[in-house]
Amino acid sequence: MANVYRFARLLGFETRTMNVIIISAILIGFIAITVWLIFLILKWFEKRKIHYWSLLLWLPYLVVFSYVNSVLFPITYSADSPNPSTGLFILAGFFVYPIYIFSLNSVAWIRD
Repeated sequence: MANVYRFARLLGFETRTMNVIIISAILIGFIAITVWLIFLILKWFEKRKIHYWSLLLWLPYLVVFSYVNSVLFPITYSADSPNPSTGLFILAGFFVYPIYIFSLNSVAWIRD
């Protein structure tokens, strides 16, 4: 969501078209990853409580991913800067993600 203007400029699409493409990709990815994660939790962790460590271990991955993303794809064109309200969506995702992981672990625990 933060790179809509950059993608639209680089690919030559209108911003509205790029919004539809990105939102569709986010929804499809969210559904696919949810199903895949439940499958992995059921397969790898079985009836062990170790899968709750994933509630804490996602934080280092977030830090590394953010750093790599900012180094590999710096904002070089000032018009590509995201809208200030995008930060609110990022913060909301930051706080909701552990709840999402906990619910996936709980669903996998119940199904197993």
